[in-house]
Amino acid sequence: MAPSPTRPRESYTVGIICALDVEKAAVEVTLDEEHGGVEKMAGDDNSYTFGRVGQHDVVVACLPAGVTGKASAATVAKEMIRSFPIRAGFIVGIGGGLWRDKADVRLGDVVVSQPDGMHGGVVQWDFGKMEKEGVFRRTGTLNKPPRPLLNAVQGLKATHRRKGGMVYQHLKEMISKYPVMEEEYGSPGPRQDELFKRAIVIRVVPPVRSATGRG
Repeated sequence: MAPSPTRPRESYTVGIICALDVEKAAVEVTLDEEHGGVEKMAGDDNSYTFGRVGQHDVVVACLPAGVTGKASAATVAKEMIRSFPIRAGFIVGIGGGLWRDKADVRLGDVVVSQPDGMHGGVVQWDFGKMEKEGVFRRTGTLNKPPRPLLNAVQGLKATHRRKGGMVYQHLKEMISKYPVMEEEYGSPGPRQDELFKRAIVIRVVPPVRSATGRG
């Protein structure tokens, strides 16, 4: 994708921060258009990729190599906001699976947070403490996303109900444009999926005893 001419710094109102280069590369291939470099503010050490997604001009940054964590992410976000008039920011990355009976979330799923009950949409893992019998009690909360983003989520959900998921289509387009990414980002197929190995679970149920003590 050949970069288009540089756009004014003021046009970049959406920021995306990735923790790893493997995530940043995936974000970059989703750009509908890639732009040339834009001058940063003095003292901004971030390395950016510029482009457009739909009607929004987007700036993408990654945490420094080998320097991950909340403090590093906060520094990258602070410098991005200082250089560009960011109105909506996103943390995009790869998360682990969190299987539950209520929400079957597994590695490889695409997850978009939204408020639910007493939760703002994202629960920070260290906003709480472990109490007796392994009970985790939250001691803080995070604010919910801004209203325009929540409206966009509803639009995505409605489109998904009408047209189904588009993830596989996006992956096919990515591989056609960047064939070198197929080995690392392409689906290995169900026969080569090593994330979940089928296993037989045997549940041992103790015998029920009667009031006389006999089984």
